[in-house]
Amino acid sequence: MADFIARIKPKKSSTASEVPSASDLEVSEIAVNTADGKMFVKHTDNSIKEIGATDITTESIDALSDVDTSTTPPTDGQVLTWVNANSRWEPADLQGAATRTALGIGEYVDDAAAGTGGVASGALYYNTTSSDYRLKT
Repeated sequence: MADFIARIKPKKSSTASEVPSASDLEVSEIAVNTADGKMFVKHTDNSIKEIGATDITTESIDALSDVDTSTTPPTDGQVLTWVNANSRWEPADLQGAATRTALGIGEYVDDAAAGTGGVASGALYYNTTSSDYRLKT
């Protein structure tokens, strides 16, 4: 690649949290913020999109498109449950919460005990007899 002389030089900023405006870029042109380590591109609808993965350490779980903890904030002891009618994960109480362990997953001696302990179909529980996790059918 010694003959490769073309250089791509995107627009850049070294000011933390600075994002280019639509007037700064042409459609498909890229820009880099070196202070934040982020890249941006101008979309055909004239919006500026950030390129790449979001740092999960600075985001809330609510940032996921199929999780809603803003409409109904969770309370202590709740878990995320899939609500098919809303096509998203939402906070909910555990079924049979009094029989759960601190792990938030039921731990039962056998499959029959899991059935009487409040594990709903489709829920994950730990079977202490077989020493594995199982999906309740």
